[in-house]
Amino acid sequence: MIPLAVTSNNRVLCKIGPVRWRRLHALTYPVLILAGVHYALIDKVWQIQALGYLLGIVILLLTRVRFAKCCSWIWQKVTPVT
Repeated sequence: MIPLAVTSNNRVLCKIGPVRWRRLHALTYPVLILAGVHYALIDKVWQIQALGYLLGIVILLLTRVRFAKCCSWIWQKVTPVT
């Protein structure tokens, strides 16, 4: 999560380019899932609290993906009619 905090400004976006910036920020999703699995496996026992956190992460990510698909038209560029 530290790379996201460091790169979440316009100066870094211009420096590394939008494609690399999007790729870096897209890595957040698998890293978040792996962090949840890591937390659940710390005690080598599947505890209810850890599974609850992992379930919460998965639900939030699925909501994000679904919202992005249904509302992608909001962020599309509108070309002016000439």
